[in-house]
Amino acid sequence: MDLSGFLSEFWLIAANILFWIASVLAVFVCLKNCRSGKPTTENIYKHNEKLNRALTEIAKSSALYSGDLKHVADMITQKGCNVLETSRLEVWRKVTDKGSMKNMSTFETLRNGYVENRPDFDMPDFEEYETMLKTERLFTTNDAKMHEIFLSTRDSVSSKSIASIESPIWIEGELAGVICFEQESCEAYPEKREWSAEEHHFTTSLADFMTIVIVNEERRRLEIAEQEARAEKERIGAELDVATKIQASMLPCIFPAFPDRDEFDIYGYMLPAKEVGGDFYDFFLIGEHQLAVVIADVSGKGVPAALFMVIAKTLIKNNACAGKNPKEVFETVNKILCENNDACMFVTAFMGYADLQNGKFVYVNAGHNLPLVKKANGEFEFLKTKPSFAIATFESTVYNMGEITLSPGDTLYLYTDGVTDTVNMDYELFSDARLLETVNRHKNCTAKELLISVKQELDIFAGGAEQADDITMLALKINHFIENGAD
Repeated sequence: MDLSGFLSEFWLIAANILFWIASVLAVFVCLKNCRSGKPTTENIYKHNEKLNRALTEIAKSSALYSGDLKHVADMITQKGCNVLETSRLEVWRKVTDKGSMKNMSTFETLRNGYVENRPDFDMPDFEEYETMLKTERLFTTNDAKMHEIFLSTRDSVSSKSIASIESPIWIEGELAGVICFEQESCEAYPEKREWSAEEHHFTTSLADFMTIVIVNEERRRLEIAEQEARAEKERIGAELDVATKIQASMLPCIFPAFPDRDEFDIYGYMLPAKEVGGDFYDFFLIGEHQLAVVIADVSGKGVPAALFMVIAKTLIKNNACAGKNPKEVFETVNKILCENNDACMFVTAFMGYADLQNGKFVYVNAGHNLPLVKKANGEFEFLKTKPSFAIATFESTVYNMGEITLSPGDTLYLYTDGVTDTVNMDYELFSDARLLETVNRHKNCTAKELLISVKQELDIFAGGAEQADDITMLALKINHFIENGAD
């Protein structure tokens, strides 16, 4: 064999050896990632879909409206523990003003069952703990203060614990309980576990469901007491008051909403009517650079409308946080709410995403009142949108998505028909025209000042006439864009 033939044979053998080495290394890395719990893109998608399915199943469960707190708590702990693949899930409820906590349900993966007869305990520094949750919204056990105040009071915390989420249960702005997710060291998570944004949204949604059940349980207990002492009219009044509490508990009520973000100014306001309906507003960040805003009005009155509102709000937020655009969110939620909608309830809604890097604003209107937009140096004008049916009317509805650009100094004003339908003693409506005149008189105000000014104008116009419908408003003002390279 000559030199050239020898070299050719040599390089062929060497290439084959390198190929097999690379293949072995690839298998090794793959196995290592599997053992370390690093998910693939496909697994992340499947996991997020599983979270959404679980929330939908809970939302549509009849147990959610039965008032059986223990039943719902067991369902949430068992389903939540299995879906999140975490070691333990607990639901605690505050039973005294001093912060005494009662265990409603505990589910452990290792036992594949519930832990019964957990003792109550008194939480030291309860007010400090409540204040921190109002500021941070969600806590993990990586916070040393959190260990001191809460986790150290529970003898149930395993020495193998490596991660935890504390998701608060709010009722009328006060801490009513907490859902605790605990992760122990295991083959998938030997040292730590990083909770995803979707998992954070999942945990807060479970807390929202517990809010519904706790308030509904209080209503049922109140009804039993009133059967012996009060008339039918008083019982109806108590039911409507509970519906008000449900609504107020589910809406963002702590301002400033994002103390560490100055790119925008946002404020929401909702005043229920005597007979409570299902108005709601919501806003939340999707990632670091996108802000979602929602305003909606559920048909009907009382507790049924309030419960339908909670389901719609939860589904809209979780589908948005799953990466869907406003059009996809409304079409998905519409199909879900159309199923078994025997009460024929529906929701008018407007939703938009504001890109805080460049001002791009995409939106969808599902039969709702036209928003008002003010450019920096101009006046408010109605934002023309393509008409679409309300959510939960027709399963096959296709929604149209519009787009505008918001610049620094621009303001977006959203409202429900309770604003324009306000009547005075002469039965005149406040109307779209008066609303446009009103917001333009206060066009240079902050978001909060704008809503307060509109409400004052409504009161003057009504002149003491009884409020007939919920009054709900949401204002967003763009201060500046996120600088390039900023997180």
